Amino acid sequence: MEMKQNMRIRGLLLLLPPLWAVLLRDIAALTGTKGTGTPIKLKVSQGQPVKLNCSLKGMEDPEMLWIKDGAVVQSVDQVYIPVDEEHWIGFLSLKSVDRADAGKYWCQIENKGKRKESQQVWLIVEGVPYFTMEPEDLSVVPNTPFHMACAAVGPPEPVTIVWWMGDSRVGLPDISPSILNVSGINQSTVFFCEAHNIKGLSSSRTATVQIKAVPFPPLNVTITQITSYNAVVTWVPGFDGLSPLRSCTVQVAEPQEEEEVSIEVVPV
Repeated sequence: MEMKQNMRIRGLLLLLPPLWAVLLRDIAALTGTKGTGTPIKLKVSQGQPVKLNCSLKGMEDPEMLWIKDGAVVQSVDQVYIPVDEEHWIGFLSLKSVDRADAGKYWCQIENKGKRKESQQVWLIVEGVPYFTMEPEDLSVVPNTPFHMACAAVGPPEPVTIVWWMGDSRVGLPDISPSILNVSGINQSTVFFCEAHNIKGLSSSRTATVQIKAVPFPPLNVTITQITSYNAVVTWVPGFDGLSPLRSCTVQVAEPQEEEEVSIEVVPV
């Protein structure tokens, strides 16, 4: 009965469809020594399924672990199939790869206190660019130069940045990272950037650049306490003109024939 079961499993492995055969990579048989050599590179597109396998011969009922970048893989999509009593194949399935799945994978077993590892597979996930820096909102003085920054990465590289001001493209395409130098604006304007590679494009957040203005007068100016020598004045700051308030000026006048006015700058 056991021999028939192994035969059925062996037949299953031989009848795998072509897609599986393309995505399935034999990491190398565990031979009792740590795998050496350059990792096998496997490039896949973001969102595609990937299946890795690891073959082990010469041990009965081994405890096999999948490792990614030095940590044990906790995925439930792991299967271990006996081909015969001393030949096992382990499978790791990634149903829809993302950038977080990129890294180096290998098999590991513990046998009589010794750790044995297979050769590594370096999984490279390719997709549309991913932004590492996006344009930020600004407040500027009218007709004064300023700049904005944008950066994105692959893989695949290179990544080209295209800038937009409102509905119009500005400047020339630039290899990431990119700095857009603006000579000045006199009204509020929006900016964003696009990142292009051979897989497609991504659009950044939209940044709003507003024009600074003169701050409004304070509101609800009230004297809350007064003595012969002191007075406590409170107020609510008005619109700051898109620039942080640094100080307010308080003027005090005594109702005498010869009025004396004192001026004091109060930090906000």
